[in-house]
Amino acid sequence: MEELENVHVKPVGLNGEMPRRIVHHPQSKSIVIVTERSARHPMLLAGPQREEAFVKLMHDKSFELLDSQALLEGEAPQALCLLPVAGEIDPLVVVGTALVVEGEEEPSEGRILAFRISARQLQLVSATLVRGAVYSIAALTPDDATPDEAAPPHPKAWLAACINNRVHVLEVPRSLSGVPQYQVQASSKMGVSHEKLAPPMRALVSASGFVIALFVEATGCTFAVGDIMKSVTVMRYDPVANTLDVVAKDPAPSWVTSICMLDARHVVATDTEHNLYLTAIPQDANPGGVLGKPRLEMRAEMRMGEFVNRIRLGHLRPAADDALVRPLALSGSVNGQISVLANVGSAHDFATLLELQAALVDSDDLAPPVARFEYGAWRAFSSARKTVEMHGIVDGDLVERFATELQRHEQDQVARVMAEKLKRPVSVDEVMRLVEDIQRLH
Repeated sequence: MEELENVHVKPVGLNGEMPRRIVHHPQSKSIVIVTERSARHPMLLAGPQREEAFVKLMHDKSFELLDSQALLEGEAPQALCLLPVAGEIDPLVVVGTALVVEGEEEPSEGRILAFRISARQLQLVSATLVRGAVYSIAALTPDDATPDEAAPPHPKAWLAACINNRVHVLEVPRSLSGVPQYQVQASSKMGVSHEKLAPPMRALVSASGFVIALFVEATGCTFAVGDIMKSVTVMRYDPVANTLDVVAKDPAPSWVTSICMLDARHVVATDTEHNLYLTAIPQDANPGGVLGKPRLEMRAEMRMGEFVNRIRLGHLRPAADDALVRPLALSGSVNGQISVLANVGSAHDFATLLELQAALVDSDDLAPPVARFEYGAWRAFSSARKTVEMHGIVDGDLVERFATELQRHEQDQVARVMAEKLKRPVSVDEVMRLVEDIQRLH
């Protein structure tokens, strides 16, 4: 953040619980958080601790705790999303869990729980027992390729779920009367049963071929899956034919730590080697067709130097109407770093920023590297299988130094070097406007 900017930070206590996932439910003006904590049985003063988890509903302005639902002992929340459903005024809150049993290398059971927010309370309307841990979930909605009139009348959205090494598409039951208290399907592992059960979701179709499917992000009925070893795969669900096809995939191995669909064609991902890369679906991709499984095009690669565990669409501050650079997404790392991913509006401006970056890198006198690290080697995409120079991306931290560290005569010198490379006039004012648009993103 800028040093002169007033940033108001208000910590909200969770009674010693660790937040695992969070989602904003704007229709009810609330925030849903899933949390975990370690605690001993209330009747025991000593002995082993047990893991407890909760689904909490809080007001999105005052952070007042409105409701809390406890999960089962040994049940770990893994995923959280909103799911719009036909017949429901507001989206449902869907939670994916894993039933952790001692001795199991991978959870063999988990659950998908759907809650309705009504009268400032969480009301369970669907509970589904599945064979494996529910690592990630995302709502699939009709898009231009699946017009509303051609799609089945119910539901208006479907749920994509990563369950161990498979990806499933499910639909919400047609009758959602709701259960007043937390009722669940019986689990042979956990030994629980209830007389009155919330209806389960119906599995429509699934796909295999993953090691462990950890992440799913969707745009319309197209969604990307991040695998623990197999990088990124883009799939598409056809609700009319009830089919699930691979649109394109990255064939190279990569230990993915986060993914985000920027739009229907572009997916950004990070890996355990602290790299970031942007992939794109080929224009001629034909899911399920005779072309087979096209490869995702690698549009950009760089080393971030941070272990990123989340990328989400959003911004720290909105861009002005005439901005040349607009924010797309935010990334968060385990070290607490928040980064902004932005889109440069035109190829002309992107070429200008790339040439500015190259000019600053080539001139140690104008912008010496931090700690004397060689910039190209530091930012190069590096993994066990390859090392390539950073490409297709502009380092905002570097190009901002044009405005913050260079004197006017040095800026003029950089502009002249850029003009020679680009074979067109480049003014300091033109470059400064682009750099200032980047600075305004944070």
